[in-house]
Amino acid sequence: MKKALVLLLILIIAVSLFMFTGCKNQDEKGKLYVYTESGFPPFEYPSGNDIVGVDIEIAKTIADRLGMELVVKDVNFEAILAALTDDNAIGLAGLTITPDREEEVDFSIPYFEAVQYVVYKEGTLTLDENSMVSGAQLKNKVIGTQSGTTGDIIADEESAEGGLFEGATVKGYDNALIAAQDIGNGCEVVVIDRHTALQIEANNPNLNLKANQIAQLDSESYGIAVKKANKKLLYAINWILQELIEEGKIVEWFNEHSVSPAEEE
Repeated sequence: MKKALVLLLILIIAVSLFMFTGCKNQDEKGKLYVYTESGFPPFEYPSGNDIVGVDIEIAKTIADRLGMELVVKDVNFEAILAALTDDNAIGLAGLTITPDREEEVDFSIPYFEAVQYVVYKEGTLTLDENSMVSGAQLKNKVIGTQSGTTGDIIADEESAEGGLFEGATVKGYDNALIAAQDIGNGCEVVVIDRHTALQIEANNPNLNLKANQIAQLDSESYGIAVKKANKKLLYAINWILQELIEEGKIVEWFNEHSVSPAEEE
């Protein structure tokens, strides 16, 4: 029975891939639109006139293996899910898979496990024996976030009465780098994903910033978002993602785009 189910899944994926690629020759290549927000390194960030990063590498590979032309759309993070109205559109921007988001879109299999870090002025917070920052230190502070991200959602939830950051004020910014540049002015700390936090720390030595994991917070899974019930594209993406994971390509891209080696998940 198990073998039959595996064969059936392979057949479904093969048919899906054919429906995306088999009806097009090279001159009639369809377009795959990826909606992202370029202020989230190393997942997506500007380099000259281009947007690069781990998520862009993934998107390029998906488009290439489906025989499609990739078109990158740089939009506000909060607008990404609403933009996924067509069958040839995906959301790839360090999107955490959450129940609320799953009501709007369908998600691929997870391709990355993330944890939340806090970015702060060196010397303003203390570390525990595991080099983590206790969430209690963020109580009553002004916390900067990238609007719409998981860090933004967590900060908002945990700043409520009884929360880990009880009494904190959450201030949203267009992206994490803008928020970090405002530390000491409009906010006191920034809550954001690990790799983005480390990138900000390493690339802005003049700001005298440090980045460490927040204790007491669980990890979250990133996935690729597609329009609800867009099963053909979802099956194809899952197949390609699984291959990339098994090939070690995603870890390789993290190492290329990160300031420190990515941990193999």
